[in-house]
Amino acid sequence: MTVESTETAPGVLRVRIQNEAKRNALTAEVLADLADALDTAAATDSVRVIVLTAAGDFFCAGGDTARMGEQRPSPLAKRDYLAGGVGRLARSFTRLDKPVVAALNGPAIGAGVDLALWCDFRFAHPRAYLRLGFVDLGLTPGFGSAWLLTRLLGPARAMEILLVGEKVTAHEAAGLGLVRTVTEDLDAEVAAFAGVLAGKPAPAVRVTKRLVQRAYTMDVLDSMEQAWSSFALLQETPEHIEAVRAMRARRERKEARG
Repeated sequence: MTVESTETAPGVLRVRIQNEAKRNALTAEVLADLADALDTAAATDSVRVIVLTAAGDFFCAGGDTARMGEQRPSPLAKRDYLAGGVGRLARSFTRLDKPVVAALNGPAIGAGVDLALWCDFRFAHPRAYLRLGFVDLGLTPGFGSAWLLTRLLGPARAMEILLVGEKVTAHEAAGLGLVRTVTEDLDAEVAAFAGVLAGKPAPAVRVTKRLVQRAYTMDVLDSMEQAWSSFALLQETPEHIEAVRAMRARRERKEARG
């Protein structure tokens, strides 16, 4: 297996790419193993948060460029290969209604940037950087970065990053809002944040993520209609009932202290 899944804390599943010899490149095997890991996490009730990271000093070097140019499949065959590889992994991300936190332990290049952008939150070690060099190779992004960057940053900034192809340092990425925290103590910071998310009422977290995911496909009133239906269901969950009980207990203690 090129991907290792480990429960690191209650409700937190770490999914780590183990393809260090190829700088954690997204080979066909890695893509399949990542999709399997996410699909399993989605179906496992005890998993509340997924942390995605990689072994060694590289987060992901992108596609398997060592094979680039060796074979010349037909355009249709190449399209089918991408649809079954990065396409399957993208579908796994879009189906997943649990938070995914990327821990960028090192550089992310090409499709490795796309992989990080599919996550909901990104933390980075100072040595990490992002670089999208598809255009320099005479290609176009194939794993969603044109859409994801445009959604996150707007068309002008997305176009600049995609066409110029310069490195975006971890601190620059944080300034753009792509990275939440840059830290030498990456594992501890990510673990603390994942623990906070895992401690939230899981049904509310999952429904809220789904509302955010679908925000660009609905107008505000349709989104509110969906939220109202979810609200009515969530108020019947044990998590909501317990949260209200705890809130009332805190209020009573505060009032008793005067």
